[in-house]
This record gives sequence, C-alpha cells and structure tokens, in this order.
Amino acid sequence: MLAVTGLQAFHGPAQALFDVSFDAARGEVLALLGRNGAGKSTLLKSIIGLVPAKAGEIALDGRDLSGLAPHRRAAAGIGYVPEDRRVFKGLSVRENLAVATRLPRAGAPAWDEPRVVALFPKLAELRDRRGGQLSGGEQQMLTIGRALMGNPLVLLLDEPSTGLAPRIVEALADAVRAMKAAGVTILLSEQNLAFAARVADAAVVMATGHVRWRGSMAQFLKEPALARTHLQV
Repeated sequence: MLAVTGLQAFHGPAQALFDVSFDAARGEVLALLGRNGAGKSTLLKSIIGLVPAKAGEIALDGRDLSGLAPHRRAAAGIGYVPEDRRVFKGLSVRENLAVATRLPRAGAPAWDEPRVVALFPKLAELRDRRGGQLSGGEQQMLTIGRALMGNPLVLLLDEPSTGLAPRIVEALADAVRAMKAAGVTILLSEQNLAFAARVADAAVVMATGHVRWRGSMAQFLKEPALARTHLQV
C-alpha cells in the first residue's frame, strides 16, 4: 500500500529526516513513536508534500508520489490531519465536511456525510455550528471527518489524542478501529503510548530524524527499554 524508501528532508539548512524507510499495508495502523523533535511530524508532512523530500521515494500502490504537489497527493489517496487541526472556523460543520468531498474510489464505499456522522455521532448535533465554536475534541472529530470526505487510501494523523479529554480519546480509538476495519491505512504520530498501544498494529520508533526500531506493536510492548529510551516512559 504505502512504501517510504530512503526519505531525506531538510528544514532550511538542517537535515530533519535521514534515510527513513518503512511500509504499511492496506488497513494497517502504524504508530510513529518518539519524543518531541524526533521527526514524526516532519515525516508526515513529507509524505503529504508540505516538507519537500530531497531524496527517497514515497509510493502508494506502486505509484511514486515524490514529485507531486500536496493537492495531487491528496487526489492520489493521501489524507492528512495536522496537529493544529485547522478547521474552517467561519464555516459550519456541514460546510467543513462538504468542501473536502471527493468522488469515491473504484470498488470502495464512499465516505460521505452520513457515514462520517455515523463514525462520530457527536457531529450530528453540531451540523450547523461554526467550526470556531467547537471544543478541541469536537474540532478533532471534524478534522478527521473532513479528511475522510476525500476518500483517502492512507490517512496521516499527527498527535490526534493530544489535549483531549479521556472520553474523546476513547471515541477516537473506536474511530481508528472502525477506519481500519473499512480498509483505511493509518499512520499515527503519537507520544501517548497508551493510546497508540490500543489501536496500532505496528510501530516505527524515531529519534533525531532516524528510524531506530520498527516491528509489531506487540513486540514493542515486550521491550520496555525502547519506551524508556525513546519515549521518556
């Protein structure tokens, strides 16, 4: 599904990603783990094209996306939910969802407003409320729902549980499992290990822009030294 090979990226003159390689299968949830500054967010931004890669390849179903602009990558099947959410504050929930609508992909059921609202029932009662009037948790639901309206094959979630109340985190975990069951591949940048452990199939541990470890989440949890070293647990 998604294959990243030898990815290198820079912030100005400073190199931020060093020869990053991994892959994720259809319907797999892959957690990117590491401290602040490990390179997790930069990696997601490089995959969607907001931070240009200087070397390496990003391939989706065998198609190299590396030279494409962000909107072309979105059209190819990459969805992105940034850490700061970026809802359209002056638009209603319904309008926020509508502006992101893309045609469904061949052979796959469409993510449309009814399906998104079924995933996040709270949005049903908020359809006519402006994005700027929502709580942080409600905005997170809306932003993920908006990304799904683009009918992505791969969804990039940057620190989705940060700052959310426990009940919202629980709803988010349920939503991630439902998206996985629907065949969406999810890359999840997280510092909340408890949340990542509940939803992820596999993990990539990053530090200073390098991949330090990769494997199944079950195996990661059997090696507590990894968490102590790279997540300050």
